[in-house]
Amino acid sequence: MIGFGYDADEDDMDQSMLDQYTALEMLTPLEKFKKYVESTNVFERQAAGRMLCDTAESCDTKDEFSSAMMYVSRLSVDPEPSVRAELIEKVPGLVRICNEKLARLDLDASLIEDEILPLVINYLEDVTNNVRKTAQAALVAILDFFSHEVCHKKILPNIIAL
Repeated sequence: MIGFGYDADEDDMDQSMLDQYTALEMLTPLEKFKKYVESTNVFERQAAGRMLCDTAESCDTKDEFSSAMMYVSRLSVDPEPSVRAELIEKVPGLVRICNEKLARLDLDASLIEDEILPLVINYLEDVTNNVRKTAQAALVAILDFFSHEVCHKKILPNIIAL
């Protein structure tokens, strides 16, 4: 019978998609972030960039935060420009969250200066115009988090070198 019959294959496919969705919903924000960073699907890696701040916000321990930052580092070298653009767009929010969590999670005080700032400076020289422009906006947004000394010794020389 054509058109009105029961199609078991379609039902199985619907159930499989539902199972995958349910499995994703059961992951913690950090687990979902890791899964998306490791994905071969560019859209999932873009989603990882978009969920960066929510992931960082959800970290309750120093180990979780360190793990998230390790995956940020991995995402930062993604070959796809749209993934790098998503990531750098979220950096100002990430810096704000890092600053808020420094004392609560006993994070290294130089985390922003030593891990996030080099990423932003590196993106100022990205081959993709959109990534460079987004990095410029991110740098302007996070400048207030740095001392005059850091601005003069680490940021300014890099900008002059451009």
